[in-house]
Amino acid sequence: MIWQRGSAWQVMHEARKRFLDEIARGQILAPYVALASVHYSLVKRYMEQW
Repeated sequence: MIWQRGSAWQVMHEARKRFLDEIARGQILAPYVALASVHYSLVKRYMEQW
């Protein structure tokens, strides 16, 4: 979703949902890396506006 240029709210909502789903399935490290990657991508996208 991050690459489809959705709003930041939509992107983080989806990322948090996927994070919780992966944690529920027993994944340990991958969900944290994925969430951090989405967050970093959003920071890069909006850095110039701040």
